[in-house]
Amino acid sequence: MDEINVTFGNWLYKQYLQWLSDQSEGIDKSLKSYKPNIGGYCLYLEISRAMFSQYIHHHRKPTRQVVTALAKKYGNEVYKQLGKSIPEADLQDIIDKWDGLDSNEKTKIMAIIQSK
Repeated sequence: MDEINVTFGNWLYKQYLQWLSDQSEGIDKSLKSYKPNIGGYCLYLEISRAMFSQYIHHHRKPTRQVVTALAKKYGNEVYKQLGKSIPEADLQDIIDKWDGLDSNEKTKIMAIIQSK
């Protein structure tokens, strides 16, 4: 088992427990039927329950897109937990906008990078 997977999975599970605590504090006590759960946390993270389970059970590392999404919620701590270097601000801006670029724009950017 990869040590990074264990570290990240344990950290993510602690974040889930903190989220549960935060959610429980904010619940209107008259809404007895509402109970924060893993499904709600996965919606908050914008990942599937299956992926969450794989992460906390140390079976899988998150993809670049998931790391970027988690970093928007939890900051640079995500990179630290995964043993990754923190992207420079300009690089992070490119990563954040990459999926919104059309193929022509991506090709131009890649041509510039590969020419260096």
